[in-house]
Amino acid sequence: APLAAWPGKLEEKKHGFEESGANLRLVLPNRSPGQAELLFVGGRSKKRLDNKFSLECLDARTLQPLWALKNIRLKGKGDEEGFEEVFVAEGLAITHARHDLLALDQHKGEVRWRMELPFDFDLRAVREVAGMLILSGAVRTMALQAATGEVVWDVREEGELYGTPFVREGLLIGVRREPFGVAFRRLETGRLLRRLHLPDLSLTTKHPVLAEDISQGAIKAGVSSEALPLAAAGDLLMLTDGRYYVAVDLAKQEVRWKRLIDDNDPMSENPYRFYIHEPYLLVLKLDFTVPSLYLLDSRTGALKWTKSKKG
Repeated sequence: APLAAWPGKLEEKKHGFEESGANLRLVLPNRSPGQAELLFVGGRSKKRLDNKFSLECLDARTLQPLWALKNIRLKGKGDEEGFEEVFVAEGLAITHARHDLLALDQHKGEVRWRMELPFDFDLRAVREVAGMLILSGAVRTMALQAATGEVVWDVREEGELYGTPFVREGLLIGVRREPFGVAFRRLETGRLLRRLHLPDLSLTTKHPVLAEDISQGAIKAGVSSEALPLAAAGDLLMLTDGRYYVAVDLAKQEVRWKRLIDDNDPMSENPYRFYIHEPYLLVLKLDFTVPSLYLLDSRTGALKWTKSKKG
C-alpha cells in the first residue's frame, strides 16, 4: 500500500511464526490503500503428496495476529507458488492463486465463497473496481460480484493480454496483443464498444537505465504493465511500436497522435518508459546507447526539450 495511506508512524517491528507452520512465507501486496493497517502473509507447506497453503492476517501497526486460515488445498494439486495478492472489498479479504479465488471474512477469516477457474482461463491479472473483480485471462475476461463471487459477465477477447486493464468513466480498457489493439468495454456488462487496431507494439521488458530486466518473463507469466512501455493517466494512453510513439485518446477512443521516435536505432529493440502528467509526457529512452529524457506536449506530441546523460 502507498506510504501516504499508512495509519501510523513508521518503525521497526518483529513477528515470529511457528516453526510447525508453513515452510515458506511471503507478505502479499495489499491492493486496498484504505486498508493499509492489514498485513497479509501467504504460506506454502510441503506435504507428503502435495503442497498446502495458508493465509494469515495481522495488524500492521502492532503485528498482532487477527486470524489465520491454514491447510488450504488449491486446484493445481499444490504445484504452484500460492496466493499472490489481497483485495479488501465488501467486508471481505479476497485473494487468488493461479486457478483459485477465495473470499474470507475480513474480521474472522472464515471462507464466504470460493471459485475454481477453468484450467484454460490462464489468469494473468485481477482488479477490484466498483464492487466487482475483473479477472483477465490470456484470451478471456470475466467479471465477478466481489460480495458473492457470482459471475456478472464472461467474454472472449481478440488477442492475448498485453497490459493490466484499467477503468475510465465506466469503461474497462484493455490492451491486447497478436493482434494488437485497445478494447473498450462497458464495465457493467462487458459489451464491446470499440476495438482500436494498432501496429505491433513493443514487447521488450528491459529498462532504459537499470541494468536488469525488472520483469523476466512478464509477457508469458502474468503480464506486468510496469515492465512494458505502456502508461495511462487521465484521457491518455501511451504505447510504442518501437518506431513511433502512439498516443491514444481514451475519451474519443481513437489515436490522438503518432510521432516518429527521435534518435532511434532501428536495428535494436529499444526500451522505453512513459510518465504522464497532462499536458506533459516524459519519455525515458536510449539515444542509441545514451540514456535520455524527452519532454513532449501530451496533446500534440510536439517536443519541448530533451536532455541526455552526456548533456
